[in-house]
Order: sequence, then C-alpha cells, then structure tokens
Amino acid sequence: MKKDNICFYRGFGAGIIITVMIMFLSINYFGKDESDTIKDNENTKKEETLKEIITKQGKDKIEQDQKKVDEEIKENIAEDKEKIKEEIKKEIIEELKEVAEKEKVETELVKQIEEVIIKIEYGMGSNDVAKLLMKKGLISDVKDFNSYMKIKEKVRKIQVGTFKIKINSTYDEIIEKIVS
Repeated sequence: MKKDNICFYRGFGAGIIITVMIMFLSINYFGKDESDTIKDNENTKKEETLKEIITKQGKDKIEQDQKKVDEEIKENIAEDKEKIKEEIKKEIIEELKEVAEKEKVETELVKQIEEVIIKIEYGMGSNDVAKLLMKKGLISDVKDFNSYMKIKEKVRKIQVGTFKIKINSTYDEIIEKIVS
C-alpha cells in the first residue's frame, strides 16, 4: 500500500508541474498582443535609460567620494609625516643626550686615570716591555717602539720595577721613566 501512495503522489506532483509550465507558456507567449510587446519595449528603453542615469550618477558619486578619500589620505599622510619627523627628532635628541653623557663620563674617567702603572720584571726584554706598554694603551705599535729604543740605544738599559707613566706620553718620556 505504501508503493501505491508514493506512485500516486509522484504522478500528482508531475501533473501539477506540467500544468504550471503550460500555463506559463500560454500566458507569456500566446497571451500577449502587440500592445503588450510595445509596452515591454518602452519599459525596456525606460529601464535602460534609468540604468544609464543611475550609472552616471553612481560614477559621479564614486569619483567625488574617491576625490574626498584621496584628499583625506593626503592630509593623513602629511600629518603622519609630521608626527614621524617629530618622533625621529625626539629620538635623535635622546640619543645625542646619551652620547654626550657617555662622552662626559669617559672624559671624567680619562681625567681620573692620568697615569698608568706598569711593572717590569726581571728577565723581560724590550719586546716584552713594548707588549706590556701596548697592552696598557701607552703605545700603539710594538715594532715601532722597539725600533725607537734601538735607535736611542736604550734596549739594554731597561730597569726592573714599578713605574707610573702618564697617558699620552711620548716615546722619549716613556723611555726616560723605564731606563733611569
């Protein structure tokens, strides 16, 4: 009995669909006369004209809106540039203050350390002494200092002991301290 019901409903549904299609075709294609077709053409032309007007107005509105947006963006960019410039200026000023403070501290340290103490031990040659002097920052070139010591004939006259040597002393001043 279920099969009979299903078949009935299927047949009934198919009949309704076919009936609706026939009615649609008859109304749209066979029920129109020439006046309806003329009206449809006029309505189509009116719709197209309205579409063109709306499209043109829409384009104009879009162009105006785009111009406004572009102007706002330019203004925002200009404002952002100024803000960024100010921030960069502040950062640079802070960095300069930090550098100045560091240099001030370094200058004070250099003033405090006017002399360096070196200890020359028994058995150290002129090359060892030159390396020690370079390590302490009193000379910049070991070979250069050794050559100068040889020229001055002071290589064999280096004394054992502890010496205070001023920073930025010349080779002659250093030699005078460690040889006398």
